[in-house]
This record gives sequence, structure tokens and C-alpha cells, in this order.
Amino acid sequence: MADTAHRDLERRARQGDPTAAARALSARLRAGALTQERLRLAALVGDPGARLALGPAAPAEPADPDGLAAALQAFGVEVVVRAAVVATRAVTAVADPRQGWDLARARAATAAAEAWLACPCDAHVEAARAVGQEGDEDPAYAELAPAWAVLGPASTRLLAAEVALNTAAGELGDDVMRRGLRRALAGWALE
Repeated sequence: MADTAHRDLERRARQGDPTAAARALSARLRAGALTQERLRLAALVGDPGARLALGPAAPAEPADPDGLAAALQAFGVEVVVRAAVVATRAVTAVADPRQGWDLARARAATAAAEAWLACPCDAHVEAARAVGQEGDEDPAYAELAPAWAVLGPASTRLLAAEVALNTAAGELGDDVMRRGLRRALAGWALE
């Protein structure tokens, strides 16, 4: 593809043309600048260009937050942690502490998970553990979901993601939760 045509395609994709986005993503996939797994992740969370690029091979979008959490788990720990961070941050932005949402703990769990995403070392796992296991907490505390997503095993990670996504869907509405998740995860996957 000539440079001028490629730049025009990329410009139209940035302006929201899903057909142009699909063509640009397909070109990146062929060139080795994008992996099939990342394209599938973007399609799973509903990115229109990724869904068009994959066509019938695009994964089905799960109907509920639990199914979405389970589908995200297939893409690895980092994706699950990112999903829990996005969902918890969105709820924290609108949560009312008078109704039991602990903003300080939610922010600490989100910060610990983000630090682990930036550097997945043992020290950051321990920092997430310090936030997530202060007392008798467990992954069912939505405020702590990002920290628990770091701590895993897989079953704990899945529960943390389910709690975070269900809480965000309940507080913000399923469509808003999915749009935020799409923006964050597809943006990251397709960068």
C-alpha cells in the first residue's frame, strides 16, 4: 500500500470509519505489526474495526459480565488485571462512600494493580497483597478487585474480574461499562 493511501486509510480509521479501521488492522496484521491475539481481544470487547477485520472468525461478545470476565481470562493475567482496573476506576469516579464504597481502598488497589502492570515483579505482587489482604478481605470486595486480580490463582483472578465488571455494570449500566472496557482494552491491544 502506498504511503499516501496508507496515511489516508489511517486518518479515516481515526475518524471512526470502521471499514477503514478494519482494512488498516488487516494491513498491520499482515505486516506483523499486530498479533492475531490482540486483534481477537479488541474484537471480543466490541471494537468495530477489529470485528470487521476478523469477519466470521470474530469471537462472540459475551452476554453478561461473568461471561465477559471468563472470556477475558483466556487472554492472560495482564488483560484480567487491566479489566479490573478499568471497571474499578470507573465505579470509583461515581461511587458514593456513604453507601459503603471505600474510595481510599479502591484507589489503593487500583494503584497497586497499575504498578504491577508497569512492572510485574515480586515487590509489586507483595504491594498488591498488602492492599488486598489487610484483614479478612476476599475478592468479593469490589473495591479490592484490581489487587486480587494481581494475586491470582486463576479462580481468584476470575472472581475478582467478575466482581469488578458486575459492579461497574450495576453502578454505571452494562453499556457504559462495556464502552469503557472497549476503549481501554481495544486501545491497549491495538496500539
